[in-house]
Amino acid sequence: MTGEITLSGRVLPVGGIKEKVLAAHRVGLTTLILPHQNERQLLEDVPAEVRAQLEVHLVRDVAEVLQIALPDGSHWSPLDGELELELAGKGIS
Repeated sequence: MTGEITLSGRVLPVGGIKEKVLAAHRVGLTTLILPHQNERQLLEDVPAEVRAQLEVHLVRDVAEVLQIALPDGSHWSPLDGELELELAGKGIS
């Protein structure tokens, strides 16, 4: 997973997509989370044979990231514009 988010939860594009994806592939990762705005770099810069071996999630906001990245036992919900995380019985907001 790579990216930056705004205070409102929007995922921003990042640089070095080719290098980051190839490095992840090289160490055996198969599921990646990337900013949606980096789709063009993914398609143009990363070889098709590498992309074919990966499950890439292109996301627009942090809610999408959390749905993909958090373990099944975790819970999140947006509350009045704030994001509340409940991990292993500990509340983080």
